[in-house]
Amino acid sequence: MANRTDLYVHLVWATTRRQPLITTEVKPRLYAHMAQRCRQLSCVPLAIGGMPDHVHLLVELHPTVTVALLMKDVKGASSVFMRSLLRPGSFFQWQTGYAAFSVSKRSLPRLQDYIANQEQHHARGSFIPGAEPPSAL
Repeated sequence: MANRTDLYVHLVWATTRRQPLITTEVKPRLYAHMAQRCRQLSCVPLAIGGMPDHVHLLVELHPTVTVALLMKDVKGASSVFMRSLLRPGSFFQWQTGYAAFSVSKRSLPRLQDYIANQEQHHARGSFIPGAEPPSAL
């Protein structure tokens, strides 16, 4: 019998002190670079999005790659990319750590939509897919 894996992970991490360093101008190139790093590790990037101070990455994890290895590579390479190529001489750094959540295959479309529409979700105050913003007291 051949091996079969369906390993989906939703990762979230932020810039240092949640500074809004991911500008509209650099976002497409930064996300493309992150997707390339995922593919270099044989992982499949399914969605990348975020806000000026944080990133969401939904990935199909290759069974030989740990979450820690993926994050070390993506965060490290994207930090160097931002400092040297996109913002020469400028400050850029990710916060230490990240959040990682396992995801079922069935919930992928909803989560991909959530990641693609981060600005709308944050404007509504909805930070969890499908969650409604808290009502005013």
